[in-house]
Amino acid sequence: MSPSPRRVDQLWLDYQRTRDERVKADLARACMRRVYAIAKKLRAEMGGVPSLQDLVDAGLVGLMEAFERFDPSRGVYFETWCSWRVLGAMRDDQRKRAWASEAVRLKAQRLRRAAAEMASARGRAPTDEELAEALSVSTAEVAELWRHVERRRPVSLDSTHEEGGADGDPALADRRADPAQLLLAKEARELLLDALKELPDKQRYTLLLYYFEKLTMAQVGRVLEVSESRVSQLHSAALRTLARRLGPRQDELLSALGV
Repeated sequence: MSPSPRRVDQLWLDYQRTRDERVKADLARACMRRVYAIAKKLRAEMGGVPSLQDLVDAGLVGLMEAFERFDPSRGVYFETWCSWRVLGAMRDDQRKRAWASEAVRLKAQRLRRAAAEMASARGRAPTDEELAEALSVSTAEVAELWRHVERRRPVSLDSTHEEGGADGDPALADRRADPAQLLLAKEARELLLDALKELPDKQRYTLLLYYFEKLTMAQVGRVLEVSESRVSQLHSAALRTLARRLGPRQDELLSALGV
């Protein structure tokens, strides 16, 4: 049975007065059920995409911050304040993970482009050592980026939103493919990714999360902290901007998104 809000408040007051680590541990235990409940609810709202443990870990960071920042003069129970801080920490963590995912994806894009250009120039696939030198990174980072490329489900140039995958794209499923095939499969995709980089942040993230990460519009809204209707507006505006920038090739290139 969970302790009452008044009991939790009393534990917080005891901790503030004594700074006793044992009291702090009792306070943390009293709040853990709430942290797990918030994590489970948020995970369900996001379609089960995030790891429950990742959410709980982030929530614990928020919990520790709540211990130090709670102000009883605000007129709310500590448990209520704690819930706000925990949920906020979980959402912040998910946003950071989304941005980090984009950073890795952009690095992988540079790797694929370099591999295609070097393959075209040399008539053979480059080694990881050659790619590392060209990109000024370590061979270990090149290997890790290739693993990222190979485990990601790429956007197929002839598939819908729900279809496609690494097995259907020989240029990415086998990075040692013939250079001509490699370039043919990647040209439209690279042009599209370049155009995406020119979009305003929220429009770009909307398309990346929806088409590349395969989130629903509701899930995208939760990551960006906007309503689902706002996500729909961002989505439409982004596609209109892309269509203008891609010019006569817009139909071919937008098909890469399954539009």
